[in-house]
Amino acid sequence: MSACLIKTKIKMIELGIAPAITAFELTQMLDSMSPIERRKANRKFRKIWKKIEKNDPENRGFLMNHKEFSERLKKRNRCVMVVKSIIDGNY
Repeated sequence: MSACLIKTKIKMIELGIAPAITAFELTQMLDSMSPIERRKANRKFRKIWKKIEKNDPENRGFLMNHKEFSERLKKRNRCVMVVKSIIDGNY
């Protein structure tokens, strides 16, 4: 595991979200949490996502307005944007 990946996962833990890079990891981590912990992690993720989209409205429009994107793909894209933001040090 690279140093960048480890730093990213530590930062995600500090922010209170599941330290998952892939959808498979995320599913496993959320399934292992209690319903209360899962709800808190989801709310913190949404809070981070809202801050990111507020700072960069161009990405918000791209991810939310295209009707050909399924809801699953939109969720994946939001997850990628949050992880990328953490890796880049913007959050």
